[in-house]
Amino acid sequence: MRSRPLLLVAAAATATAVLGALLGSRPALVVGSLVALLVLAGDPALRDVPRPTRLLLWAGIACVGGVVLVTAWNWADAGAPWTAEDFRGAWKAPLAFAVLEASACVCLGVAVAHAPRERLQQQGPALLAVVGLLALGALAWVDAWTAWNSRPHFDDDLAVFVVAGVRTTGPSLDVFGALTMGTMLAGAALTVLACARLSR
Repeated sequence: MRSRPLLLVAAAATATAVLGALLGSRPALVVGSLVALLVLAGDPALRDVPRPTRLLLWAGIACVGGVVLVTAWNWADAGAPWTAEDFRGAWKAPLAFAVLEASACVCLGVAVAHAPRERLQQQGPALLAVVGLLALGALAWVDAWTAWNSRPHFDDDLAVFVVAGVRTTGPSLDVFGALTMGTMLAGAALTVLACARLSR
């Protein structure tokens, strides 16, 4: 059974991560996300889960953590000008996001599928697991689409000059980034905890 302090830590860490994504703060994003994921990985509900399922859940959580680290690494310093290399490599980060999010979906989906068949008939936990997987899958699809549309083209040399002056010159609120981070962390938590309940 989860203790109230543990729930408060997880909630505070998730809120910190979302706020970090909103404000563009690397420390808040990374620390908040990793603390939330570590609390999720060590949740008491996972202790009674079969070892293969638990390893799959941990692998899915690790993939979500990878998305957080790539996000923080990929953030450019405000005011830094675009270069031709930056422009041509714009597809790499969304591709990494898509691969990691899809990997998380696969790991968590297989873990849910390993639950006893009679347990999968429980509508509440099963529905939560599906919602969580759909959230992660939707993020993976969006990032794959972004990577495809950011791939290099033959006329990039001209476009570099157009994009060079567009990069933000000061801090701004990244509402989409905050929603994405919140959706990803919530989707992972829903799936992991629902799977833990279905597998016991």
